[in-house]
Amino acid sequence: MAHFSQPLSMSNSFVEADIKTYVAAKIKAEAKFQRWPSGLRADVETTLSTGAKGMFRWAVCQLDILRRLNHQSKIREAIKSLPKTMDETYERIFSYITDQEKEFVRHTLHWVCFHDFLCKGSVPLPANLLIDAYTAIDKTKSRFGSDEYLYDLEALKDSCGCLVSFTLNKEDQSLLANIAHYTVREFLESGRSSYTSCFTIKRKASYGLILDFVLDYAITSDPIEISKDPDHGCPLNLASSSNLQGYCLATAFRSLRDLEELIEPRLAFRFVEFLLGHLEALQNAFSEFDHEFPADISLSAYEFTRSWIDWHESTKLSKTTILAALLLMKCFSLAKVFLQDLDVQSVLQETLLGSIDISLLRGSQLKLSKFECNLVELLAEIGELDEDTLNFFHQEAYGLVCYTNFLPIYMTGHALETVCESSCVLPRLLQLGANPDPKGFQVTPLQIAVFSRDLAGVRTLLEAGADSNNIGDEQGIKWYAETSILRPYCCLHGLTPLYILRHVEAHLPYKDMMTIEEVNYLNGNVATDIEHLLLDYNASAVSMENRE
Repeated sequence: MAHFSQPLSMSNSFVEADIKTYVAAKIKAEAKFQRWPSGLRADVETTLSTGAKGMFRWAVCQLDILRRLNHQSKIREAIKSLPKTMDETYERIFSYITDQEKEFVRHTLHWVCFHDFLCKGSVPLPANLLIDAYTAIDKTKSRFGSDEYLYDLEALKDSCGCLVSFTLNKEDQSLLANIAHYTVREFLESGRSSYTSCFTIKRKASYGLILDFVLDYAITSDPIEISKDPDHGCPLNLASSSNLQGYCLATAFRSLRDLEELIEPRLAFRFVEFLLGHLEALQNAFSEFDHEFPADISLSAYEFTRSWIDWHESTKLSKTTILAALLLMKCFSLAKVFLQDLDVQSVLQETLLGSIDISLLRGSQLKLSKFECNLVELLAEIGELDEDTLNFFHQEAYGLVCYTNFLPIYMTGHALETVCESSCVLPRLLQLGANPDPKGFQVTPLQIAVFSRDLAGVRTLLEAGADSNNIGDEQGIKWYAETSILRPYCCLHGLTPLYILRHVEAHLPYKDMMTIEEVNYLNGNVATDIEHLLLDYNASAVSMENRE
């Protein structure tokens, strides 16, 4: 921006005085500096305060360089040839890191930067995890025996100097690590230095290696033991993951959502398979720490468990369940890779068995509901067939999914979500051949939409040609009240949509979470708009009993 900007120096007498005060305080606080002669300390204070030119960060880094020197002549020589830029400063800092410390410092910087990148700076990294992870990695490489490992928190702070900052966690007095300044990560990611190439961060390679370890280590974790740790907190909450197993479990979840492109697919598939085997333990852990939602929880985990799926034993080991988990976590790239080795048609036609606990998240009175359907129908039934998922099936399984009689199941899941006028899944399903008035069902899509006060759904179905007076097929499929998630809609058979609107209390799955004003709005303004729509399409308010 040089052609239309003007450089402004931060250097002035007031800032110089502040920096000199800061430098003096840092020198006084560290025992190593106190061993220096007073004249040398004074020279350092003066030189750094004037040489900083208003940059506190520059002064901080020069102190870190000088503290690594143990000879007066070298210190005086160093302050005469101080680096002028931050790049030169970081070059010099890295040049003073000994060969014995390089691998440990590289490990620390890469993990801290990875964590900061994953959490967008919102959750500091417990410093003890850096040491635990380094120990675990060393053990896998069989380079050192565990008894020979000497690194501790003090060694960590000393080795990293001004590159990593440490703060005290007020709750448990533990140390939290963070990248000291954004320029550190910029320098590491820039690749501008050939000397420090071993420290350079190449996002795909560097973070990919960390994720390989994280997923592999998470697979060895025991969710039952983690959930028993009173100091650990929710096992999928990064803010409370103070042990390595818990941290890896939480990070693996979060990375599946946010860093899918960096994850090695085979490890991801193993991790999801691991989850399916430990879902009950995770359910129990979540129920213990339910109050922590949705603070800093790994959202991919939250999405994965939006509806607790308890797979039947005959289904649990199926490849389709892994695909279902990937789709629930919105890992579409990984799901695409997973499908490459499978017979797509067989996967989509497989009948899945299990039950769902929807009471945890939807406030429903229905505790457990059983299902027996294929994957696409299941996602529709639990309200997870959104635009991205539908596009996935359209691209990866073109022509293999029949949507003709799909809407009665889809509308029940659609009604469970917050209905939005801009939703384009229903129109898209109609474009793909879904019948707005399918035969063979005792309840119609329009009845469900009206019952749920789904204004957008009502409008879309009527415009697509749905019969405004269809009361359902008496010989059609019956949704058994005691076992099906479709239970609330069984009562609609034999009633016209307008009759349902006027005489049947609305089914609002999120009613317990709504304000009185929101409920009144749905039963008032929205109901009125639906009634006008139905009347425009010649609806009548009768029931089967009225007709007889």
